[in-house]
Amino acid sequence: MLVNDLAGAVTSAPATLLLDSPLRLGSLGIGANGLFQLRLSGQSFTNYVLQASTNLTNWLSLATNSAPNGLWEFVDTESSNLGRRFYRAMPGP
Repeated sequence: MLVNDLAGAVTSAPATLLLDSPLRLGSLGIGANGLFQLRLSGQSFTNYVLQASTNLTNWLSLATNSAPNGLWEFVDTESSNLGRRFYRAMPGP
């Protein structure tokens, strides 16, 4: 990574810049293993609950996670067994 200003330039190792932002979807897709995966980003050290539904009425909690760096990568190991599945995430307890 190259960083420069009026004083000059310096090269550093790649870095990740994390902002304490509201919970948001970073990316989603089907992995090489055929399973659905998603990445959430939000505030560091905040608990998040990920839920899934097949009908948008009945929701099942899949996981609760505290992401120390604000990023949470999730792979749904049950996704290949279902024709469709909806997901939602929210701050947890």
